[in-house]
Amino acid sequence: MESLAAVQDDRDAPDTGFFALLNHVRDWPAGVESTGAPPALEHDELVTSPAAHRGTLMLIEGRLEQVRQLDRPLETVQEWFVRLADGRPVMVYAPLPGGPLLQPGDDVMLGGYFYKRLQMEDRQGNARVYPVFIGGQPRAVIAESRAVDTALQDARSYVTRTVWLVGGVALLLVLMFGLLMLIRRSKRTAPHTGNFGDVDPEPPMPSLPDDPADAMAEMMRRNSEGP
Repeated sequence: MESLAAVQDDRDAPDTGFFALLNHVRDWPAGVESTGAPPALEHDELVTSPAAHRGTLMLIEGRLEQVRQLDRPLETVQEWFVRLADGRPVMVYAPLPGGPLLQPGDDVMLGGYFYKRLQMEDRQGNARVYPVFIGGQPRAVIAESRAVDTALQDARSYVTRTVWLVGGVALLLVLMFGLLMLIRRSKRTAPHTGNFGDVDPEPPMPSLPDDPADAMAEMMRRNSEGP
């Protein structure tokens, strides 16, 4: 607390308060839930009354826009510019020895101790006022979202393949059933075939003789014989 009391705002230089907070973050146990239930980050209140909130643990959540590796003796510390959901950026100094490889454009969430207010020029040369934090053990929210999206896509792909497979099998069964019905119907309408070929139920009548008298006699004979 004595180190934090000596912190001067708007000075762009590490001091004892910076190293005190940095060492404290480095001592966090691996996997600690540093973002359990910290106060909400109030951008305006931090820049207007920095001394009242110095050393307070807060939740930082937003889009990582710039990453810069510091020089020795802070080569294991990165300087981040994180743009919050309301559009305003904050600065975060994060020790990352062997930590996750984060890139500009990633959505991040981490706990951080409020360190100071800093006034400096942005890339366009405009004077800006930033809340500055010392944070650690960030979570790459975008990486988690991509993993969830990939799992959902795999599940949808599996369901689609299963539906196509079941549909193909069902269509094949319908075609086979229709073919069997067609074959059965064709057998019912086909003429009966005996051992010596097709059998006519009524054989044709013999032709009559060419001579009229003989033809008349043949007709009378057939009429007398009956069916």
